[in-house]
This record gives sequence, structure tokens and C-alpha cells, in this order.
Amino acid sequence: MRLNTTPDEAWEKSEAPLDDEAMQQHARALAVTMNAARRAPLILCRKEAYRAVMADARRLAGETETLSAPLEWLCENGRVIDSLFAALVPEPNRRAKLPAREDGMPRVQALLEEIVRHSGAALTPERLADCLRAFDEVRALEMNELWAVP
Repeated sequence: MRLNTTPDEAWEKSEAPLDDEAMQQHARALAVTMNAARRAPLILCRKEAYRAVMADARRLAGETETLSAPLEWLCENGRVIDSLFAALVPEPNRRAKLPAREDGMPRVQALLEEIVRHSGAALTPERLADCLRAFDEVRALEMNELWAVP
């Protein structure tokens, strides 16, 4: 899933979640195909994209009588998350340049998007670390790539 897709396009492109072993195998397969052809800054989440997600969450909350736990959490903590953007996400010209694919996307960003796309709502710190290790077994990640992962 690319960051410039609309929320509707993102849902249409999502696939069934993979189990832990299949996700690690997928990370290894990605490592084989991702050559670092250039360098580019990591773009974790545009504030506008986050705000669009929050608007959708609030709309859904207004349309349903009972909220799922994740939707309730998102609605309750949206302002806190919004305030963290200013503190945690540096300006684009201050971001470190990371190894990137030929299309200009940092390879760690492409890996993170794949992990999220194939994890459904089951993304844990352990699963993220396992996927990064699996990728690193095939193609070494640079230290600045590892530090860029939230």
C-alpha cells in the first residue's frame, strides 16, 4: 500500500493477514528484490493522511451504536497523537537519507508498508522485530534504517 492512495483504494488493495512465519518469509523475499539504488528520506505518515483517518474514524463512530475497541481508542486518543506529530516527525529537509529503491521509496519504508498491509490489526513490537531480522538475514539493513523504524 502506497501512502498516496486514498483510504478506499487502500482497503481494496489489502490482503488477508499472514501468520508470523509467512510474514518473515515474505520479508526475506522482499530483501532479495530490494536493491538500494539511491537514497531518500523516510516518510512515515503525512499529517494530512492521519487527519483523513481521524475524520473517517469520527464519521464511523457517529454511524455505529457500539464502537470496536481500536476505534474507541483512536477517537479518545486522537488529539494526543496529533500533538505528537509536531514533536516526533521532523521536517522533510531535516530527515536522514536512507537506502532507497529505484522508485525513490526507502527500502525500510517499503518493508514497513508490507508488514502493516499483511498484519491486519496484529502488529506487535515482536512481529516487527522478527520481520526486520528476517529481512536483515538476506540483505543487511543499515543502522540508520533500523533507527528510522518507529
